[in-house]
Order: sequence, then structure tokens, then C-alpha cells
Amino acid sequence: MILPKNGSVIVIDDDPNQAMPIIDLLAKKGIATLYFKGSREEYIPEKQLDNVRLAIVDLQLIESTSDEHTISTILINVLKNIIAPNNGPYMLLIWSLKDYSLGEEFKKKINNPSHGIVPICIASLEKSECIIMKEPEWIEESANQVIDDIESQFDKDDLDVIKKSIISNFQEDVEYESKTDAFEKIENSLENELKEAGVFHLFVIWENLVRKAGYQTVNAISSTIEYSDLWEANMRDVLKRMAKARTGQNTLSDELFMKAALSILSGSFSEELEYAIRKLDFPDYIKLDSPFSIAKKLNYDTYQISVNIDSNSRLKGTLFKNNNKFNGLENIKLDDFSQKITLPDDNEEKQIFTSLAEVYSDIPSLINTKLHIELEPSEGHMPGNVYMIDVLEERKKKLLPTYFENIPDKISDFHFVELEVSPICDYAQNKWKKSRLISGLVFPVGTKTKSGPFYKGAPVVFINNKKYDIIFNYLLFKALDIPEAENRGKFWFRIKRELLQDMIVGLSYQVNRPGITAVF
Repeated sequence: MILPKNGSVIVIDDDPNQAMPIIDLLAKKGIATLYFKGSREEYIPEKQLDNVRLAIVDLQLIESTSDEHTISTILINVLKNIIAPNNGPYMLLIWSLKDYSLGEEFKKKINNPSHGIVPICIASLEKSECIIMKEPEWIEESANQVIDDIESQFDKDDLDVIKKSIISNFQEDVEYESKTDAFEKIENSLENELKEAGVFHLFVIWENLVRKAGYQTVNAISSTIEYSDLWEANMRDVLKRMAKARTGQNTLSDELFMKAALSILSGSFSEELEYAIRKLDFPDYIKLDSPFSIAKKLNYDTYQISVNIDSNSRLKGTLFKNNNKFNGLENIKLDDFSQKITLPDDNEEKQIFTSLAEVYSDIPSLINTKLHIELEPSEGHMPGNVYMIDVLEERKKKLLPTYFENIPDKISDFHFVELEVSPICDYAQNKWKKSRLISGLVFPVGTKTKSGPFYKGAPVVFINNKKYDIIFNYLLFKALDIPEAENRGKFWFRIKRELLQDMIVGLSYQVNRPGITAVF
């Protein structure tokens, strides 16, 4: 099994003597960890972590209590203070040196979605499986001396208990070491759970590949210069030459040169990552086949929708409750399910089907937004910027027939925009003389557009929690002086490179299309 190697493993334990053997063991395997000592405020990070993939947590962070509710509450609060709500999926390995059974109550409570830190899987392991006491000689000698004095008064089993009790009183002086098979025990414990949640492991593998591709890229470029006391000065020139090749300029600021050099590293990194993925052998237990399409637990019941495609390529969904098909919610078309369900509106299963179907239908738009739209861009004027153009209501009504056969009564959510389509290479090399733009619309999804010289290949996206389609008119292509373009104010969002390039290719075809003379 592959554990995270990108610094996303944390260990939480109130006893450093018990934590360090595992930290050292993981370090020997090349797995970096962050250690947090218990539940006190001074042991909690100043800022929550958003990249935890494995949390190894001592079940009993406070020795003075054995109450299940108290133990669970303390541990959940510690995890909430360390792991950010936007952390993403993570594994949880809980262990204890004492009462191992207390973990069952904690497992129930941590799986409550209200905490915002539900782990993707939970594994359990007794500490005694991984670490062993390494007592100082004087403790062993003292315990043996006491046992010798009382040996005649107790049987052997009682004497063993007494000896362990004597040694435990010197807890702070006791050292621990990891057992020879400790790493395998941890891996096996996690692997058994990961076989039930294999897709999470796919993300761990990808993050490990990203890390590897990163350092391979750095090593490849940095090793072009011999490592010596002159490496720093020589490498500055190498990076500057790379930046000049990227920008085509000899006289730019250091900041622009450094950004250009890092852009070249990013391109090399992408190639390294793609190569690593092509060579990858995946574990057998990672499967993408699922028994359902979308599911949710409510109280003690599991509701799920299984989606199929009919002969007309339309999606249809059927609701199951605890794996039993629910009558009245079978083969419902997902594009208009709200009108096709005959059950009363207050029917609980209808409401559950509707909420699950909406989540399922929204997933492509959410992913496409992440892939193709930058909603909070950090830079200023550059290709891909989308500017909202203020148009009065009456003017909108006159312009909208350019795009649509039928104009909806409510048009306040139809937004005229302009897209910056200047070549990316001109921007990168600081050679652009004019800002080149095409006009279009961002409008509510579902409105049917006309055919024409339009770009309609943009996927449905989410902006301000609403679904939108995007269309651009290739005939409305213009150029502005750059200062004039930059003075229009803050842009609305940015279209990322892959989608932007697709739009520019279509525009290039439209601009260069020669046309023919034909007699009919």
C-alpha cells in the first residue's frame, strides 16, 4: 500500500515517548509527519491544516477520564482545531495503549457530518501491536527487587500484574521503540479499510506522483550546472535565459523574468507527471464501478439513486432505500424530474429523490467550473478575462434576438460580456499592442440558442451558486487600446487556458475563412 509522502500525515498523542517510535519509523520510510502533543491550546496549530490525508490519533488524550462521551468530545474538538473544513478526504487511524473498546463510541460520533471532518475511512490498531516498552535498567531492577520481596505471597500471574503496575508508575521515564513489523501492521490495518474506499487511495497516489514530478523537474533543471560554491550565480543566468526564451524579451523586470522561468518549470512538471501516470500500475482493489450513482445516509437509512441511459441517450434515475427499489420513483428523467414525479410534494422519498438528483445533476457543472473557470483570479489584465458589460433592460431586449429564437420574460440574469482573446504568447512576451475581444452572453442554463457564427462549446458552469451557459459571437470581434481595456474596471471571472484556446481556434477559423463564389 502507498501512504501519503507529501507531508500530509499527522500524529496526535499526548505522550511523545509513545509517538516518537512511529514518527521515526515513518521517517525511515520517507514519510514526513507533523506531531501535535495532546489537546491543550498551546499544542494546536495557529492555522488549521488543509492538506491532511492520514491522521494517526491516540484515543485517550487525557488519562484522567475513561468516560466514552468525554473522550470522544475531546478528540473531535482536537481534530476540528487541527483539520480545516476544506481539507478534503483523509484516513483516520485510532489507537490506544489502554482500553481499546472506547474507540467504538468515538467512531459513531466522528461520522456525524455536522463536525465537517468526517474521515473517508477509519482503522483501529492497538499501540501494543506497534510499540514496545524499553524500560531504563534501574526501573527494571527496582521492580524486580520489589517482586523478590513479595514473591512468596502471590502467584505468578499476580506478580506480573504488580510488576507492570510498578513500571507504569514511572511512565515519564519509560521509553518505547517500534516493533520490527510495526510499519506492516499500520499498512495492513489501513489497507483493509482502503479496499472499501479505494478511490481515495487514487487521490493519494496522484498527490505522491505530483510530489515526485516536482522534485524530478527541479533536479533535472538544477543539475545542468555543476554543484559548487558558484552554483547559485550560474543558475541565475540559466533561469534568466529560460525566461528570455519564454518571453522573447531581454529587458524585463526580475519579477516578470522569474514568473516566466517558473512557467517553463510548470510545463516540464506537467510532462513528468503525465509520464509517471502512463507508467503506473494501480492496486487491484481500486475500482471505479459503483453499485449506485449517488447516495446519502439519513438517520439509519441509506438512500441511493441508480442512473441509467435510455435509448434516446437520456438519463433516468431510480431511488432505492436500503437497497430496495422504491415504487413511484423508477426511471425518472433527470432533466425534468420535478414535473415527472406523481407523488405528493410532501412525500419524504420524493423530497430525498429530488435533493439527490439535484446533487447528481450539479456535479458536472461543479467540476467544469473548477477545470475551466477562475472565479477569484489574482492577476489583472490578461487573456481569458471576462468583463461584464452594463446594458439597460430595453437595450437587452433588442440585442437578445441575435442569440435566441424565444426571449424569456425575465432577462435580468442575462449578462452581456466581452472576452479577452489576445494571443497568450503575445501576453507572455509583453508584445501585445491592442486588446482583442469578442462579445457574448452568460445566461441561465436551459435557454435554447440560435445556430450561427457562435462559440457554444463552453460547458455549463456555476457562478454565484447559479448554473450558466456561455456563448460568444465570432462576428463581434474588436480591438481596443490596452489602456482603454484596462480602465473598464475589474473583470468578472477568467476562462482558463484549455477552454480559451478552443475558443481562439474557432475564432481563427472564422476570421481566416475565405468563402467561395457559387452560382445556384
